[in-house]
Amino acid sequence: MKFRSRRILCISGLVCLHILLFAQTAYSQDSTKVDVEHAKKLGFILGANYSNLGFDSKPYFLDSASTIGRSDFKNAGGVSAGICYYFNIGNHFFIRPAVEANIMAPKIYFDTEIDYRATSEVFPVCIETPLSFIYSFSGIEKKQGAKQLPELMCAVRPVFSLSAFADLRPNMKSKNLNVDFGLGYPVRINKLTMRIEAFYSHGINNLIGENKEDLRSASVTLIERSYTGLRLLIN
Repeated sequence: MKFRSRRILCISGLVCLHILLFAQTAYSQDSTKVDVEHAKKLGFILGANYSNLGFDSKPYFLDSASTIGRSDFKNAGGVSAGICYYFNIGNHFFIRPAVEANIMAPKIYFDTEIDYRATSEVFPVCIETPLSFIYSFSGIEKKQGAKQLPELMCAVRPVFSLSAFADLRPNMKSKNLNVDFGLGYPVRINKLTMRIEAFYSHGINNLIGENKEDLRSASVTLIERSYTGLRLLIN
């Protein structure tokens, strides 16, 4: 009786072991498939942007008519392009580091002296390195033909200005930090995924530097570089 119980116990253990091995093999194969098809993918970015400058000024001189010495600004459109990479974190979350080149040249105008108005572009050519965190409502492992749902995106976006400014300019910093918020919609065609994403990128820093002796541009006290955009991502 004792030998029979041990035999039954051994057989049960072997059966459980086979079930576990089978489950592990199936899971590994499925995980590998997900990794290849969804979890790690190189992507390309094309976008159109429009600046939304935060601007403030305090004239350091005015003429008798209070017309000379003031500052103003003008927003501008632009384009961007870059590469990105997708990493899955479960079925609904993934992160997307990217490197983008952004050409967008909003302008500021300020009077440096009587009868002379200077113009300067704000961060006209930049390299931006956003790190995006994305939640997919439909799930990343959806196959072709399945219903797609929107994706929520937030990102931290360091910005580095490459373009030199003109001689007459405010004393500006060359780096900025933005925070992005966006909504995207994916369309999958076979193994290709296309995403249309609308977003707003808010500039956190005041780009005006600390040089208070720059009297030619002392009337400009605040520049915040934010922008809205629409982009196409292909991976």
